[in-house]
Amino acid sequence: MIPTIPGESGELDDIVDFTEDDNYAFMCSRVSKFSGSPYVEVGNLPCDEFLLLYKNSIIEQMLSTEEGRQKLKRIKRLTETKCDLKGLRALKKRLEGKEG
Repeated sequence: MIPTIPGESGELDDIVDFTEDDNYAFMCSRVSKFSGSPYVEVGNLPCDEFLLLYKNSIIEQMLSTEEGRQKLKRIKRLTETKCDLKGLRALKKRLEGKEG
């Protein structure tokens, strides 16, 4: 599953049709094919690298069709180049239990 920040709409989740095959073994297989790394090695990648490769494999697949390219254009989060500092600080406060 593509990670999202709590409170976000999860736009990629709405676009990609996840099935019961969307599990760790399936994800490892997809990352292995995308990155060219052996299947047994992708499980040893740091979590953030693994999820980035997984996300990029989905994006690459979507870029291969006109419909996928149109859907990707509508995902604002993929075009952002600046950090949302206000949102990040609010998330930090929520995680620390300092909501308000």
